[in-house]
Amino acid sequence: MNENILGNITRNLLGAWYLDLKFLVELLDEHNIDFDDIMESIECNFWTDFKIDINTIIYEVLYTIASNFITENYELFTKYSDEFEIFVNYMDSHISFKDEEVHKKFESF
Repeated sequence: MNENILGNITRNLLGAWYLDLKFLVELLDEHNIDFDDIMESIECNFWTDFKIDINTIIYEVLYTIASNFITENYELFTKYSDEFEIFVNYMDSHISFKDEEVHKKFESF
């Protein structure tokens, strides 16, 4: 597929560039997250009249990743904090756990 065409479509529909969309797709694939589940969660949380953009979708994916990490590592949080922050700015988006030990473990998740 021509990346210029894909980039133009992505930018016009989602307000994002091709690399932003690629970042989102890689997050979904890497963490085995169903895109339909993400969109359903957004619709439930933000109602249908909310304009959905790429950052909203990325935020919801990152939130799901953090929640899955916490669920899979619940024993870690008996000793450490489960507080985290999500920074969303297109492909520069990321999750930061406030506790350093937790964040180190998360980086390998």
